[in-house]
Amino acid sequence: METDVVSSLDTSVTASIPQWDTLVQTMAGLYRSDKNDQPVPAVATSYHKSSDGKTYTFNLRHNAKWSNGDTVTAWRKGVFPKAMSGYNYIFSNIKNADQISQGKKAVSSLGVKAVGKYKLVVQLENTEPTFIDKMVIPAFYPQNTRLVKKYGAKYGTAAKYTAFDGAFKVTKWTNTSEKWTAVKNP
Repeated sequence: METDVVSSLDTSVTASIPQWDTLVQTMAGLYRSDKNDQPVPAVATSYHKSSDGKTYTFNLRHNAKWSNGDTVTAWRKGVFPKAMSGYNYIFSNIKNADQISQGKKAVSSLGVKAVGKYKLVVQLENTEPTFIDKMVIPAFYPQNTRLVKKYGAKYGTAAKYTAFDGAFKVTKWTNTSEKWTAVKNP
């Protein structure tokens, strides 16, 4: 497959259309878009919205796996003051996200909590009717936390430093490659 240079497959730093297109094929978030561009469960099996519309509790599949065999478990998505993607604003309605982006609150205060391995709770500042629709955006996709810690700044810079939880996985790729291969993810 030929494409423009994909400089990263780290979901927290990607910003270009080629990168996001690649992530849509190789990663699975809570939800994905169906053929009619409607959100359907991917890693999530279901969700419950609180009566005030500000808290979403997602139940996750127990059989979701990364391409390296690790189990996909509940994750906390990072919002950082110096995020490289420039897309911190899409997290804006998540509790404390704006203050974290501005460096005024600790990252640990983000309104996203893993409750055990298979439950994710997201607290919003305000009700947001399109919140589930946003879950198909690659910026909301999970990362293999073990690999992020293991590889640090190398995570997402080459196929060997990345794990995939979607339908395909990327092989033969580095962040300077113009060509790469996508193969079926077992």
